[in-house]
Amino acid sequence: LAPGIRGWAPLWEPYLSGSQLVALIFIAGVHSAFIASGVEHFDRVTYAIAPISFMLFLLTFVWALTPSWGGVAWDEAIDAVAAAADAAPGEIGQGWLAWLAGMNSVVSMYSTLMLNMADLARLAPSQSDQALGQALGIPLPNVFTCAVGIVGAAALQAKTGHQSWMMVDLFQFWPAWVCVAAGVTIAGSNLAVNMSANIIPPANDFMNLSPDRLSWRWCAHSTVLMALAICPFYLFHSPAGFALRFHGGYGMVTGAIYGVMVVDYYIVRRGHLDVVELYSVKPDGGAYQYWRGHNWRAILAVVLGVTLPFPAWASQLVGGSQLPAFFVFCDKVSWFAASAMSSAVYWLACQVSPPVLCSECQGCEARDRAKNAEVCLAF
Repeated sequence: LAPGIRGWAPLWEPYLSGSQLVALIFIAGVHSAFIASGVEHFDRVTYAIAPISFMLFLLTFVWALTPSWGGVAWDEAIDAVAAAADAAPGEIGQGWLAWLAGMNSVVSMYSTLMLNMADLARLAPSQSDQALGQALGIPLPNVFTCAVGIVGAAALQAKTGHQSWMMVDLFQFWPAWVCVAAGVTIAGSNLAVNMSANIIPPANDFMNLSPDRLSWRWCAHSTVLMALAICPFYLFHSPAGFALRFHGGYGMVTGAIYGVMVVDYYIVRRGHLDVVELYSVKPDGGAYQYWRGHNWRAILAVVLGVTLPFPAWASQLVGGSQLPAFFVFCDKVSWFAASAMSSAVYWLACQVSPPVLCSECQGCEARDRAKNAEVCLAF
């Protein structure tokens, strides 16, 4: 809308300008205002912005492939992307390794929903409702938004000859009023996603460290401050910074946690959770008390789980020397590598030092022992 303002007052070239800093602080203030207003208002924002966002993405998809609207033909877009890929490799590389890095980035992006959906799904009226909601609410929007991103980037490549991953770069081809409406919609979409996926879950996690001393609002405000402290303008400056440095580092942590959760629920506890003991406030909290309230097996598994992707990720972050191909590969698939490693470590730790199980899990073990005894007697 105002290209001259975009680069006003350069503070940290090429990552941050004065106008971008003002916009960043403003957006952070909007998030804090919604936090102060109360969590009960978040769903209203989501319900209001979801249909508008869908229409924006749908119209972007149609525009990109409609020459009469200003877009390009499908074959022209494909040829432009193929020619650019042949001329010079992208920032995340070429071939199957680049494809794996892209897939890892997508999985890492949605891994927060895998881990923290229970914060919202537990409020569903029934198990079938939450299963249907997650089946429709996660895979379909993911596929749709990725398709819009691919088609929009291809159209931009064909029209300008330059690669770009930012949707706002399409604004130069749209009328001013469309740009204003699209900009407000994108900001609203980011607000809704951040509230549900990036603020509520970590705020709950921080509050659970000391429920008697910490309030949810202060934990949520702290989450916003920490989001500013990681310098998002640096991480999101380029596709490589976003897909590899941010999602790669984020994915190695969420992947390690995911591995622990899956093994603990499906293998160690046989799919049973004791809700009473899970939310017990007594000193002897039973199956989930662990050692002074901390599951050392899970902590060990998460720490060791990130050891495979971390070296190459850290080396890339600080501009270090090239590491062996094995560590580079683990960095490209950080979520999967960390998940596999933490799963194996947690299972082994539970074999060496079995945790206390709830009554239902112990009943399953007793039935398994009885069945094994019957088999032995039969032989």
